[in-house]
Amino acid sequence: MIRRFKFGEDFDISNVKVEKGIQQKDSSCRHLLVMTFVPIGAFFLLGAAMIGIYEGHFDKLEAVWVVLAAPFGAVMHYYFGAYKKGAEVN
Repeated sequence: MIRRFKFGEDFDISNVKVEKGIQQKDSSCRHLLVMTFVPIGAFFLLGAAMIGIYEGHFDKLEAVWVVLAAPFGAVMHYYFGAYKKGAEVN
């Protein structure tokens, strides 16, 4: 049995307008953060990998990846996720 609840009236969002300046500022800020975070993170991963090759074990690379994996995953999901491609996310 499926229950459906409805409180009040539906909110019509088709008439809601957001200023383009706010959207553009938000987009440029997000782009700046990503374009600084990804190269710096890649630099640290490369440095840790080089140290691992030199020392013969990759503990430092693992530690750096533990810190960077979640933010890198969030960036990849935002830019390459199914949500951007128009697929329906369940």
